[in-house]
Amino acid sequence: MDRHYEGEIGFVKDDTLRIIKAFSLKPSVAITSINADTDAIKWLTTAGNGVYYLLDSKFYHIGIEEGLSDDYCYTSAPDKSGNMWIGTDQGLSLCTSKNGKKVLQKLQVADGLCDNIVKKIVIEGSKMFLATQENGLCIYDFEQNGFLKQKAETVWNYGSIDDIILNKTTNEIWVATESGGLLYFRNPEEKTYSLKQQSAKLFSSVYSVAIDHQNNVWVATDRGLFRSHGQWLTFLEQYAGADINNVHEVAFLDSNQMVVSIKNKIMLISFNTSTIKEWTILPSEKNIDVSGLYIDKEKYIWIGTLGNGVFRINPLKSEIRKIEIPFDYSSILYINGNEKNIWLGTFGGAALIEVEQLNTDNLKYKVRIFSHESPLGNYYVYCVYRDVKGRFWFGTDQNGIVLLDDNKFVAPFSGKFNGRTVYSITGDNNDAIWFSVADEGIVCLNGDSFKLYNRSNGIRDLNITSIAVLDDNSIAIVNKRGIDILNHKSGSVMYLGTENNLDNLNSDINSVAKDSIGRIWFGTVKGMVVLDPKLLKQNTVPELSKLNMIQPIFKNRSGITPVFRHNENTVTFEYAATWFTNPGRILYQYKLDGLNADWIATKDIKQVFPNLPPGKYVFRIRTSIDPQFTFNNESSFSFEIKKPFWQEDWFYFSSLLLAILLVYLFIKVRDARMKKLQQLKNDSIRFQFETLRNQVNPHFLFNSFNTLIDIIEHDKEHAVDYVENLSAFFRNIVTYKDKETIKLSEEIKIAKAFYFIQQKDLVQICNF
Repeated sequence: MDRHYEGEIGFVKDDTLRIIKAFSLKPSVAITSINADTDAIKWLTTAGNGVYYLLDSKFYHIGIEEGLSDDYCYTSAPDKSGNMWIGTDQGLSLCTSKNGKKVLQKLQVADGLCDNIVKKIVIEGSKMFLATQENGLCIYDFEQNGFLKQKAETVWNYGSIDDIILNKTTNEIWVATESGGLLYFRNPEEKTYSLKQQSAKLFSSVYSVAIDHQNNVWVATDRGLFRSHGQWLTFLEQYAGADINNVHEVAFLDSNQMVVSIKNKIMLISFNTSTIKEWTILPSEKNIDVSGLYIDKEKYIWIGTLGNGVFRINPLKSEIRKIEIPFDYSSILYINGNEKNIWLGTFGGAALIEVEQLNTDNLKYKVRIFSHESPLGNYYVYCVYRDVKGRFWFGTDQNGIVLLDDNKFVAPFSGKFNGRTVYSITGDNNDAIWFSVADEGIVCLNGDSFKLYNRSNGIRDLNITSIAVLDDNSIAIVNKRGIDILNHKSGSVMYLGTENNLDNLNSDINSVAKDSIGRIWFGTVKGMVVLDPKLLKQNTVPELSKLNMIQPIFKNRSGITPVFRHNENTVTFEYAATWFTNPGRILYQYKLDGLNADWIATKDIKQVFPNLPPGKYVFRIRTSIDPQFTFNNESSFSFEIKKPFWQEDWFYFSSLLLAILLVYLFIKVRDARMKKLQQLKNDSIRFQFETLRNQVNPHFLFNSFNTLIDIIEHDKEHAVDYVENLSAFFRNIVTYKDKETIKLSEEIKIAKAFYFIQQKDLVQICNF
């Protein structure tokens, strides 16, 4: 829409803005929002002239006289029941239909609304989110038929809310404020809520916020346009006023509380209350470093230090107690345990703290040191991992990986790798064990078989500080160049680096933890880096934003496959993908089903297929930033090129029928002609015969009479026979003259009679 500040509306059709002439506000006031309800009725709110709705091509007006709370309206939003909610300078107005008429109801501060000036409305599910001028964000619960309350926040200090948006993928609300920057909160379905501030150091005034298909959050501010990764990759540098950087270790107390170590401090971050507790380990020792964290089953925090042994904190009482261990084992690299015992990975090897009861501050325990004869020896133990079977795996600096199974230590991979230092160990959901080997890569142990992944498999840097399982297929590998995502099912690797602000992380060894919803938290010098595996694919794969057939030109109709003539067989496609993180890394592959069997790599955004033979085709295009296209988005376009009519089956069938008909007619005409020729020939012969017969008959008759006279004179006895034969002959001639065929016996009789007559004639001639 355009020209809305002048009180006009329009629509775009065929790339042309068309103003609706039937609607123009006089005097001109701004149109502040346009919406459609569940009945497709268009609603327009104005800055000073109330509300209009379009029904049956006619605009109707609603103002203060009709019950609207105020004529100055900011926004509108339909609910799932078809009602329209309108935000004004004097609260909310609910417009419903009753008996074909619009009925309005007001909701104001007296009804629980936190502020009468409502600037933005977003409705999702059973909640309605209201951005107000002075008192922040209000949430109306349709199920409770009332407003929710904030947690621990009674005073709003962030100024007017200019925009709010819901991210359905991450279930978060983002709020743009006038003086408090960008705010957000999770789980809008909860009955109470607490807003958190984001990037207050960068900007204070946020005018608008939007979320793209990659879950990037775009923020229009007083200092320009900013982009955030959103929630698939986040950075926690500050929380509740405290700086979160140079994080050495991280662990989770429960789903809402995270423990991090920063130098000699332990910080307990409570996300549900937006608070932080701090404990200082040995305040007199300024250079102490916390190097290990572990949360036991009773929610006590175990702290390992370099050179100062082990401490245990009761977070409820904020009490710190030291666990006495031998000095040779006082430099702790890792802590892990089970229901009773605590394992320490130290500079001097491994130590076991056997505890009688964990649920007490007055811990009774004994420390067990393993002899140098065991595979652990006195090597550095960088990590201790407990697998799903309850076994413990130890990563050492000289003897590789060591397994404790059924109270026996074994080194299953001794001598199988050049590198003998194992820094990190973890396990996946398929009971496979993963561990990193210095300068070698990472190893997957599955039963009795193992596989090594290194630079030949795409891992950028073999100085690996941490590894973490993301899902059944993927492993996150932290190194100096960022985070490599190894998909061990496909063998491909995806890189998160400079473009994601992940270079030079300087992460400590094994500074990684997984929270209750599956997000991976990495401790770095830059603060906490949070990776959400569920959103990883969506945010590391370009979006195909365009796929158009530009030749041949056709009228696009949804759901209908275009069909082209045989001479419209040069086809051109244009396509484009967006990946805001680094557009230069976008890769494409395409194929044309019906022509190509394999994917073809390209960086072009246009493909031309000339002189295609008739047939059905599907053009497929996919995009990725991964050369193996493990994570990709694919789109397709189907079309058909018709055969020329002379190649159609109906044409072949018709031609065959026509040929058969022509042959048949030819034969019929030929037969008719042959019969006609034969008839003419027969007529000619018959005519000749008749002519000859007419010539012969008188002569034959006269000769026969002369012969008869002679016989009567000389041989009266034979005269009677002669007359009978002559009579029979002429009688047969008269009888059969019009018949084309007669019986053979009749023909013989005629021949005998003719022979007898001729014989007598010849005798007479001879006597003469």
